[in-house]
Amino acid sequence: MKTLFFAMLSALIIFSQVVTYRHGTNLIAGSSAPVLYWVTDPNPARVEQVRLFRVWLKKKGYPDVEVRVDPANTGMQKTVVQGVTGVAGDLIDVPSPNLGFLHEMGILAGVTDLEKVYGYPDAEIWPALREEIFLADKGGAKQYGFPASFSVPGLMVNNTVFRSLGLEPPAMIETLDQWETQGRAFTKRANAGKKRQDAFFCGDLNFEALRRASGIATFNETFTACALGGPDLVALLKRYYRWIYDDHLMPTAAEAASFSADQGYGGATFQLLNKGNFAMAYTGRWALIQMRAMGSKTEWSATLVPHGGFPNAVCQTRAISLYAGTHNRELAHRFLGFLRSEEYNLHIVHDADALPPSPRFVDRPEYRTPAEHPNEWALHQGWAEIAKKYARTRDLSPYLLYTEQAKIENKLLQAFVSGVSTAEETARDLAASIDQEMRRFLGRHRDLAIAHAAGLEKQKKIDGIKASGGKVPLELIDNRFLRAVVAAKK
Repeated sequence: MKTLFFAMLSALIIFSQVVTYRHGTNLIAGSSAPVLYWVTDPNPARVEQVRLFRVWLKKKGYPDVEVRVDPANTGMQKTVVQGVTGVAGDLIDVPSPNLGFLHEMGILAGVTDLEKVYGYPDAEIWPALREEIFLADKGGAKQYGFPASFSVPGLMVNNTVFRSLGLEPPAMIETLDQWETQGRAFTKRANAGKKRQDAFFCGDLNFEALRRASGIATFNETFTACALGGPDLVALLKRYYRWIYDDHLMPTAAEAASFSADQGYGGATFQLLNKGNFAMAYTGRWALIQMRAMGSKTEWSATLVPHGGFPNAVCQTRAISLYAGTHNRELAHRFLGFLRSEEYNLHIVHDADALPPSPRFVDRPEYRTPAEHPNEWALHQGWAEIAKKYARTRDLSPYLLYTEQAKIENKLLQAFVSGVSTAEETARDLAASIDQEMRRFLGRHRDLAIAHAAGLEKQKKIDGIKASGGKVPLELIDNRFLRAVVAAKK
């Protein structure tokens, strides 16, 4: 084991030296242009984005820059290891829920005020994103990432199949009861006279989005404990189960696999949605990439997931962040400035991978009414409405990694819908497992002990107010999502 450890350590040191030399020389062989290393996913769109960046540089009168895309080093574990050893890429793609953790580790550099350099006002950032990309720092909050796109999933609705059955598509906002009633009417009419059900009201409904729409936060007021163990979650889990097994509004995992195999669609949700076997599915604007590839002429719209008192949509961004140890800060600044440009935003608009990073572009005709895709107009406009009015970031605890929390929730939800555990057991296990993971995290990050202890003291005060039947003042609630839920009830 020692031999293996030292071999891995030696390899990392050698790799570090190679990357340090690479960054220090800052040139690609055979080219006089300086080089930026961008750690991002292998999306083919990155090729066009790099090309547009170089066109933008020329237009602005800046010298040319080579951008080398590095998809091999994505992921939190690699980012942390390379960041703390001084060999990370100049630019790093970071899902916005992870920005806070990387900031606390000192891996990211602040990018506040860069918009002033390139003439793009701060107001162009989607308001809902500010909670995740502006982080507490000495002297106040600083921006630690530039949005490369804006992701606000919702229900993508096949209007064509509704109208073919003489039904109206769902409205933007529907309560749980309204949605359930519509679902029963749809499945009854769509499957009339058939030997077995092959049409479902919804192909996929994200449970995290569903519970948030009922005002069920992940954490308590001070982020010091999980808040998913209560009766409201139990009731929602039971309804969700009923929608699958009793009402058959959504397929079971076995039904979806069998149906897909029989139809020859390879189990592709988007293909089934386009065909009308699913009336709707939970997805983002990126679904249009596949729909366009299929030549879809289906009329689409977008709605929120059904709500239990607090309609909202989960949002996040793929932020491009500046590595604190970069040797190419000025060049990286230019790339971040490019993300606010018309060239980049219209590229996202036309590519349909997500919403553009600057909100003003969803009011452009290129986004709202693309001439070549009239069947998508209601969808684009629906997602713009969701993003502007209902988008909210997750309630993220500083005492737990979101990725670990999500793994726990997904694992236990799958066990529940498979019949392994009851709703009561699932709610109890969710709270206990997330709290246990929080304790592990705090054990590894003892520098958070003082802040966590202060949060526990504040929570005692809050719990006392609630126990006496009083109303908790909003200024005591650190959890912004929960604060919004409480404010909505007043």
